[in-house]
Amino acid sequence: MHINIYMSWRIDNLTLVLDITTHCNAKCPQCARTNQFEKGLPKVEWLPLTHVSLNDLKKYYTKEELRRLKKIDMSPSWGDPMMHPDIFNISDYFLENISDKKWYTITTNGSMRDEDFWFKFGSLAHKHPNKKFLVTFDIDGIDQEMHSKYRRNTDLTKILANMKAFSENGKSVVRSQSIIFKHNQDYIDDIIKLVKEYGSTNHTWIKSRRFTADPITEKFRPSFFINENGDADYLEWADKEFENDYLTHYNKEIISEEVKCRWAMSNTIEVNFDGQVHPCCFIGNPSPYIANIIRDHKVMKAYNDKDNNVKHNSLTNIIQNKWFSEQLPNSIKCNPTLQCVNNCSIKNIPRKNQQLRSKIKL
Repeated sequence: MHINIYMSWRIDNLTLVLDITTHCNAKCPQCARTNQFEKGLPKVEWLPLTHVSLNDLKKYYTKEELRRLKKIDMSPSWGDPMMHPDIFNISDYFLENISDKKWYTITTNGSMRDEDFWFKFGSLAHKHPNKKFLVTFDIDGIDQEMHSKYRRNTDLTKILANMKAFSENGKSVVRSQSIIFKHNQDYIDDIIKLVKEYGSTNHTWIKSRRFTADPITEKFRPSFFINENGDADYLEWADKEFENDYLTHYNKEIISEEVKCRWAMSNTIEVNFDGQVHPCCFIGNPSPYIANIIRDHKVMKAYNDKDNNVKHNSLTNIIQNKWFSEQLPNSIKCNPTLQCVNNCSIKNIPRKNQQLRSKIKL
């Protein structure tokens, strides 16, 4: 059976999106790990608190596999990677074993640990000068009040100091990003000036899918949550004029018969905190709500938890097995899951760069 190369995964030049912890110090409204319907935004009950140990990571990802990767991306889905108690040694291990000129990237709220740690952390770029080491810091405002409307339980002053300390140690790459809301949309130039002063070389504006309008009805989804005082609270979206200038958009016609997996096309795979390998973070979402939506689909019934887990099988073997190489591509082509349709139908992919973001080089 012939399978389109753009609908399959290869270990060579693979981008590995990796969850190594479910711990996070922030309490962001409508984050997937946050219960927005309880006072104080606690962690959802079904998510276990766990770290993946360095010893286990060494077992799961061989040096040979690491050398063949394009990038290791520690983007937090269920926890902030900088909350891992052994993040320094984990980063050292990955930087040591990826090939020259390949990327090791971390996204963080940046409010944990102190400046001394961040300065030392930046020194890894000197130890591994031929590797590309990037950390992106989440900064949503010019002062604590503005920043913490969404990035709750984080300290902007500390984040900026940590970012500055990390940037001052040399060769590491420092970037920043903001989610756009009505409360910060008028402070674009001020935020850019601020992050540049503290070491960021590139700033990205993001429109979170949790706060976008429905592509068909153009009605906004509710951003309701219960705040720390037990009161109902809301976050307002950016004005449309702002979106037109700074952000890409979804087409209104979300439903299309043609679905192309953006993660497969970019040769990107996700490994969850429990070792499960998934084609993307949408399919791999461990939320009972998402699982209930797609678990009865034919292709998901064929997914074997043990065979597709790095605890029991190598990453190379997993992405070459029948489910990833045949069953999933055929499903995407002929009978996609609802998650595939919602996130990767052709008319649902943003028109510019296929991303909901706009980058500004500083």
